[in-house]
Amino acid sequence: GMDPLRPTAELRRRVLLSAAREPRLARFGASVADLIDRPVSDALAYLGRLDLPGAWRSGPFEGMERMDVDAGPARADSVVGFLRMWAGTTFPRHRHDGDEAILVLQGVCLTDTGQVVRSGEVLRAASGTTHTVRASEAGELWLLTVNTHGVTLPGLGPGGTDLRLTAEAPRI
Repeated sequence: GMDPLRPTAELRRRVLLSAAREPRLARFGASVADLIDRPVSDALAYLGRLDLPGAWRSGPFEGMERMDVDAGPARADSVVGFLRMWAGTTFPRHRHDGDEAILVLQGVCLTDTGQVVRSGEVLRAASGTTHTVRASEAGELWLLTVNTHGVTLPGLGPGGTDLRLTAEAPRI
């Protein structure tokens, strides 16, 4: 048979270094950990997964993908997850049934109330308020969303009824 090729010391060093590299979004580790009520190591694992093929699931609306998060006990009554929105897409008007926190990981987030939220910034919305969230035309928008007590989407349920997303029923 053939003798296996042995990598050079330099190639071996480069491969090991690249394998140990922090996720691209690692700078958000502490903020994500706080928002999802999990250790930083768990937050970094989620952040590392965001760049992997097949990590995202389609929805909740056209032009969006999501990754669900198994948040800690302090977020048991919250809808928590990562959301990826194509450039120019809008998450429809929704009412906050509790406080909302959105951490922008990548891109620019625009609300219909005139707020502009950039990477590293947190958009907060109080219980009872409504808004839409739009990805700028410049590129994809990646968010971590935490909705205490969930959200209500007026008129988007069956027959034009209100649709509620809660920790028990967080999916559309």
